[in-house]
Amino acid sequence: MARPSGAGARPAPARPGPVRRMLGGFVVAAVAITVATLALLDPPARFTGTDPADGAVLGAPPSRVAAVFTGGFEPREMHLTVAPAGGGLSVTTGPVRRDGSAITVAVSITTAGQYLVGYHVLLADGRELSGITRFTVSGTGPAPAAEAPPATAEGDGGHVHGGDDPLSLGLLALDLVLLVVVAIVLLRRPRRRDRTAGGGTGPIGA
Repeated sequence: MARPSGAGARPAPARPGPVRRMLGGFVVAAVAITVATLALLDPPARFTGTDPADGAVLGAPPSRVAAVFTGGFEPREMHLTVAPAGGGLSVTTGPVRRDGSAITVAVSITTAGQYLVGYHVLLADGRELSGITRFTVSGTGPAPAAEAPPATAEGDGGHVHGGDDPLSLGLLALDLVLLVVVAIVLLRRPRRRDRTAGGGTGPIGA
């Protein structure tokens, strides 16, 4: 007895079409760019100490004070202030300067005593690093000569504005474009019709 047309017929396995292959290529490219971007990014910035070090006792006043950081140090704003611990005016004599992963400021100390170093940094990722260290000057002899570090950015008012890493931003932007293209392809992809529904052309058995 012959079975009805299409009864018990199994649909042939669908082969990936050009749209699906293109979509897979976009996904692979997006993942590769994401991995490359993460590999280029530095670990988060952290504060490692000041120069003079916290608790240091100096025989002569320093000519410059620095706050040192590590990791991906990309500041938007930087503040560094030095003042007597017992109160008084700031002893800084110039703008804050960035020197690699450190920020520095020139100081003029004419009185022995304890001094406080206050730092505050707003990073490009929105995090803030701040704190206070102290050092003591036991004498007021001539300050040791120090070379002025090259300034990569400087500003008025004791703070500095920086920028983001252009290479990392470019890679992230390209990654975002690829993901948007993938989303558009998914939304515009036509639905596959069920060829076996409603009288498909399955084999006829005897």
